[in-house]
Amino acid sequence: MEPQGLEQLMLSNENKMNTLQKYLSLCELEHLIMMMLLDGDSEQMSCLRSQYVNASVKSRKTTGVGFFTLYELPGNARPLIDKPSFSYGDVIAHLDGIFHGTGFVLHVREGLISMLEGYTYDEVWPSYIKVKSISYTDGTERRGIPVFLQNKR
Repeated sequence: MEPQGLEQLMLSNENKMNTLQKYLSLCELEHLIMMMLLDGDSEQMSCLRSQYVNASVKSRKTTGVGFFTLYELPGNARPLIDKPSFSYGDVIAHLDGIFHGTGFVLHVREGLISMLEGYTYDEVWPSYIKVKSISYTDGTERRGIPVFLQNKR
């Protein structure tokens, strides 16, 4: 399930809850996680969302305790101003069969999304993904400029 545009990037809360009631493919889970990681009203988040909807999956590697998904962007992708490199991950998920939960980190290199990393806390990644909940680490909804981007304006 690759996103086709910005309007498909964000799900309403009702649609998000309906999605969480079924088993998901890894691609569907990645999309839900990316929607949350890229949420926000700032120019930086808008730029990263635009990159994501135009990205394709270059490769995906599962490790037994998580995954690494590498993204490929078109040559005309617009990087963040000053082309910063950073990683952040303030989204967690509770999956069926995983006692300690899962975490996710988005890696941005030279202002362009590069890789999404998903991991468990030393538990086997489930063969069938059923999400119990997805939230931000601080339990809130994201608004405005996330803390990790505030010094990168």
